[in-house]
Amino acid sequence: SLSDGSYLLNRLVGGSYSLGFTKSGFSDTLVTSLVISDGDSRTINVNLVILNGTLNGQTKTVTGEVLPDATIQIQPQGKTSIYASSDENGNYSVNSLSAGNYSVTASKAGYRSSQVTTFTISSTDSVVTVNFYDFQKNTAEINGTVSDASSGLPLANVQVSLSGDNGSVTAQSSSS
Repeated sequence: SLSDGSYLLNRLVGGSYSLGFTKSGFSDTLVTSLVISDGDSRTINVNLVILNGTLNGQTKTVTGEVLPDATIQIQPQGKTSIYASSDENGNYSVNSLSAGNYSVTASKAGYRSSQVTTFTISSTDSVVTVNFYDFQKNTAEINGTVSDASSGLPLANVQVSLSGDNGSVTAQSSSS
């Protein structure tokens, strides 16, 4: 659209169309089932709603240590997830959220957090704070020795695999 908000789509062939309006920071608008006959002229004015909803917060361990680079996943009800990362101070902020219901989780490799928070942006000027202060280092481990069943001697360079509900990992036994 031009600086005055006007637009013109011309030289259209008669048919059925969908007309979409998108601008960052505003709600999208889609006009569907728009039927135009050859030679028709239509005026369609729309009002886009500014999206002022904001989610912010901080990520820390249970001991209070700031946790940078955590991935924040915001799941709007019935829509595609939005992702953000915490900064070097553990802070994150996501702007331009529309009114609606959301859930949010945080994750970071090497840590676990069980917190899932639901929240509502009630209007286009809501600010919601969700802090994640429950991160704990993953300390679980499995170790042992691989040996030849007949001689009892240790075996080097054995591939060791682990898989489960939380993923899989492969390692190699040491050569010494």
